[in-house]
Amino acid sequence: MDKMKGDDMETTLEPLFYMWKTQRTNADEALGDFLQRMGKDKINEYRDSYATGTAFKNVKVEKTKAPMLMGSLGLNSKASSKSRKSSGPRKQQIRVTDQISAMLKSKAEGAGVPVSDIVEDILMSSLSK
Repeated sequence: MDKMKGDDMETTLEPLFYMWKTQRTNADEALGDFLQRMGKDKINEYRDSYATGTAFKNVKVEKTKAPMLMGSLGLNSKASSKSRKSSGPRKQQIRVTDQISAMLKSKAEGAGVPVSDIVEDILMSSLSK
């Protein structure tokens, strides 16, 4: 799925949100992280087999946590006062193994910053040598 019409938004997004809710690794896994981990083929396969309305059967409302704000902006109370090593918007995503992803998430949680800040620190340190 690359594009959708506005009239198809509900029927297009319902299976994606339900897939995320039922198959994410934990309640803290962001939608974008989940979709990237699953990959386009699995998402399309799930969407094609999804029965409309499934998400509304046996609805269970989950407690939500406050969203993690960008640590690099100093908006997260847990975040360090250290600023990003580079400037400007982040434009690209990278793919890593599940093992590396878990290590990055763990390090980010421990530092109270987004994973993107950890990746940026590692890359800037390595590339500036």
